[in-house]
Amino acid sequence: MLDELKALKGTQPYKLYFDNLFTGMTLLKYLRDNNYEGTGTIRENRVPKGCPLTNKKAIEKRPRGTYESTLDKANGIILVRWVDNGVVTTASTCFGTQPLGLTMEWSQRLPRVLELNH
Repeated sequence: MLDELKALKGTQPYKLYFDNLFTGMTLLKYLRDNNYEGTGTIRENRVPKGCPLTNKKAIEKRPRGTYESTLDKANGIILVRWVDNGVVTTASTCFGTQPLGLTMEWSQRLPRVLELNH
């Protein structure tokens, strides 16, 4: 796939997205080393062992809208974890946590609409 993109890369910037089946730190580092950018949801078992993000079980007890991030400076990869309906973790070489915006979301636990910072 990357070989096919090389011909077009000069005319347009490409940012690739992956679902959690493919996203891993090794893939994102490879893309970064080859001047591509990528983002994707990442499975818990693919987050590096020494990562300072709060583990999934602890963060899911926090209120919806809570998030935290960490940057792997050596590889230029940011990991962001937040609480939505469940806990979501993403890894990216091109997007971070800013800007945040307000969203309106329905809470089944508190049967009403909540205004959340995302």
